[in-house]
Amino acid sequence: MKAFDWKTFFEIAIKVLGEGEFSINNSLSWCSFTTYSRLLSSDAGYWQAGLPKLQDIGENGTLDSGIWLNPIPYDDIAHILIPEKFLNDRLEPRIQDIERLALELDRANINYHKIDGLLEVKLY
Repeated sequence: MKAFDWKTFFEIAIKVLGEGEFSINNSLSWCSFTTYSRLLSSDAGYWQAGLPKLQDIGENGTLDSGIWLNPIPYDDIAHILIPEKFLNDRLEPRIQDIERLALELDRANINYHKIDGLLEVKLY
């Protein structure tokens, strides 16, 4: 995906699911994501956080000091997963409307993969 596609993806996801927070207890949205940098030179792990706030979506990547703490260039994002349901620390379920998100992404011609309970963009 090109930078414009990622920017569009995040703008649509935030519109449909809501801006996130770093804490799962306060977040309207939740996702897991990783970067090529982390996969290739670190622990091959994933971060979990809410979707960035709209003000943290730049032209070429997420901005510094946002929900994701560090700037992440769009061309470094390798995989993002958005579950239909997540539990906060109090085990209260939160539902994310990934069906509606999929419809909006289709309208914008943004590629994704959806299975029962999960929407993802995977670039490797």
